Amino acid sequence: MFNNKENMKKAIVVFLILTCLGIGLANAAIIENPLPYEDLKQLGDAILEGLLYLAGGVFVLLIVLAGIKLMSSFGNPEELKKAKNTIWYCSLGLIVLLASKAIYDFVLEDVLKQ
Repeated sequence: MFNNKENMKKAIVVFLILTCLGIGLANAAIIENPLPYEDLKQLGDAILEGLLYLAGGVFVLLIVLAGIKLMSSFGNPEELKKAKNTIWYCSLGLIVLLASKAIYDFVLEDVLKQ
């Protein structure tokens, strides 16, 4: 592409000048925040709150389905075990999600003091 060192030097100088101009123009541009949140804490709170609402709905749905499966197992030990495991793992998942909210709040409010 570059036949001699002189052309290569010119290309490097042009590249550096354009890079400096690009950085200067990028710093001059004002980019507005497209999100309705002022900082990352508000964004994280909104995301975690949405996950909690979603998980709460899924939890209720799965508990109802596991209860129906439990009632309709008719003493079948295998179906009974599946229903109990569904209830157990749903409860465990909800506890983990609630603990993540508590850890998130602790880290942001006590450790980072935001």
